[in-house]
Amino acid sequence: MKTAQSSLQGETHNQYRNRVGRISGNQHLMSQKVDPSQRREEIKRFSEASEKIEKKVKMEVEEITKDAPSSRQKQIAYDKARGAYESRTFLEATPRLKGIGPAEGIEGMKTQYEAWKVRTSGGELPEKSQSPVTDSEVHHRREEVGASA
Repeated sequence: MKTAQSSLQGETHNQYRNRVGRISGNQHLMSQKVDPSQRREEIKRFSEASEKIEKKVKMEVEEITKDAPSSRQKQIAYDKARGAYESRTFLEATPRLKGIGPAEGIEGMKTQYEAWKVRTSGGELPEKSQSPVTDSEVHHRREEVGASA
């Protein structure tokens, strides 16, 4: 294939460029004459700009992390929204996990679960109560529960 730049019959563009030669970007940059004082100014401007950008990014990250809920909080909110903490499976399994026999009806299990939450939180529930099932500390400590006759 003959191109407009080629002077030889059937020479491709790449063959022409290889024959004529091409200087690399590094060779081009190295052949330029640079004034040292100009270079110092460039370095100074670059470092100032990078410091400003770093500060801005750090502030943005802090702002995002300050308001953003953790993945655990998101999961708890999602589970509450779909009613997971009020399901029969949850209300039966949680007391058993803690060594307590679940009550008969759903309402009884709910009251039993709420009473257990109050007992494990030291008598009073905090304003922002977190479900003991999702609280990792509760899973790691064991309670001695007396057998009810």
